[in-house]
Amino acid sequence: MDVIIPGEKVSDKPERFQGTSVSNGSTYANVVGFYDKDRNMFVQLVGMWEPREGDIVVGQISSKRSRACYVDLNFPYKGEIQLRYEETRLSTGDVIEAEVRDFRKFEDEALVSLTRPKVLHGGMLVAVKPTKVPRILGKANTMIKQIAEGTGSSLVVGMNGMLWIKGGDMNLVEKLIREVEEKAHTNGLTDKIKQEIDAYKNPK
Repeated sequence: MDVIIPGEKVSDKPERFQGTSVSNGSTYANVVGFYDKDRNMFVQLVGMWEPREGDIVVGQISSKRSRACYVDLNFPYKGEIQLRYEETRLSTGDVIEAEVRDFRKFEDEALVSLTRPKVLHGGMLVAVKPTKVPRILGKANTMIKQIAEGTGSSLVVGMNGMLWIKGGDMNLVEKLIREVEEKAHTNGLTDKIKQEIDAYKNPK
């Protein structure tokens, strides 16, 4: 992987990578990171999640009012769901998957507007560094699919760094996720995770 510094070109094409911006049809880094040419993936080493329209997030409803629910996204600002636009019944404490509608900043606060909430029943939540989410997903979701299928678990990965895990060997899933998070910058990681899953499924 190539180390990229802020301001350096990542791609000659406009790409939708976290921690980058597009100018004159090319993509430039806003933070220090690695660019994996083979997977066409930019992995941030520092920085926070930058909410964008269409991002999938995982969070927990922290409070509910007559017209809106507020969601803890493990982020400096809360998420908001306008109930008049949604049919799903939501309650305080529910863990949900939702989609970012927009991100509004005010003078002293900001709000992540969410839509299409889906309640995630049971399972467990795991928080990771949002900058490592692209590597946890992998190109075309190959990494996360490999972990889910290999462990018999269901997973939902939020771009905000919150993951929901249910079924299968959840402790193993968390262990593998932590390994990907810690070694996101290394080569051959997908194959290494596959070897660990194979060893789990076929113990000697």
